[in-house]
Amino acid sequence: MAEPSTPSRSPLADSAAARWFYFAVTFAILLGLIRLGREFLVPLVVAILLFTLALAITERIMSLTIVGWKPPKWLARLLAVASVFLGFLALGTVASNQAGAIAQAAPHYAERFRALADRAADLLGVEFASAVQRAVVGVDIGALLSSVMTSVSGALGAVVLVLLYVSFMAAEHAAFRDKLRRVCADEAGADHLARVLRSISTRVQNYMWISTLTSAISAVAAFAILKSLGVDFAVTLALIVFVARFIPSIGSIIAVAAASLMALLQFDTIAPFLIVLVVYGGVDAIIGFVIQPTIQGKALNLSPLMGMVSVAFWGFMWGTVGAFLAVPMTVATMIVCAEFPPLRPLAILLSSDGALPNAGGSERGRTP
Repeated sequence: MAEPSTPSRSPLADSAAARWFYFAVTFAILLGLIRLGREFLVPLVVAILLFTLALAITERIMSLTIVGWKPPKWLARLLAVASVFLGFLALGTVASNQAGAIAQAAPHYAERFRALADRAADLLGVEFASAVQRAVVGVDIGALLSSVMTSVSGALGAVVLVLLYVSFMAAEHAAFRDKLRRVCADEAGADHLARVLRSISTRVQNYMWISTLTSAISAVAAFAILKSLGVDFAVTLALIVFVARFIPSIGSIIAVAAASLMALLQFDTIAPFLIVLVVYGGVDAIIGFVIQPTIQGKALNLSPLMGMVSVAFWGFMWGTVGAFLAVPMTVATMIVCAEFPPLRPLAILLSSDGALPNAGGSERGRTP
């Protein structure tokens, strides 16, 4: 009796399964390399973003006209790189200098935090009191403040390496176009690669410039309000506001919470806390919901949901620094995926409306 024949698999199905298997393995290896190589990759990515910011500042300086005189490109580039250097060094200096002072004041704020928790528990009843006490037992506000400032100053301790990267990028920027021509097999490939890189650079420059401008406005407003109320460490809090606002959505919450919490811990009355929460919170809301969208428009075209997912992903991969780098890296990923047909569905998912600009700037269709 003949045995029943087993239906043979299609070669096409086998090849598709093999492709998905290779993709899954490659993706897992890539994630592992990104995770393990963060000590090397984070300073390099920070340097690339700072250099991109320097290019954006260069464009703004070259667009200026002072009594009929326009700054030459070399001067604009020198001023832009110098401003990035000085700004980054200033952030590192402030963080390093304030870390010790905050560590010394931390026990006082820890005691104030426990006193406020006890007062809130007394006002809100026995059941709430027991819940608050259980929550407060595991919170050491002094250690938290010290660890935050220590981690910030430690992250900025790589400032020399980052600035060296930026210096060499600026030195080799002029020769980069010739390198592309030599790397690619033909002129058309070099032109296409140059257009893709220019599209990434333009949109990341836009993000970096607008984020820096709006973060600076919010930090100045925070410093003015905190200083007028006599809140301690107003400069440090303004620095935290400036850095935190680079994180989409969550950054504004962190900025307002940090400023308000310091006012609550320092003073015996609740009035300064309410002033900071309402006045600075209102100013930051105007910046985040009115000024920034007006200036930025739809230049990034990044889905807000995907932006939050990218913040969570890169925060998991690279810690706090990864959260700051998430948006520009996701924008770059979206642009690169848009240039390769097999990856365009991923770019459409990352975009806010599904309309993808090509490297030349024109808008492509919504369907892959």
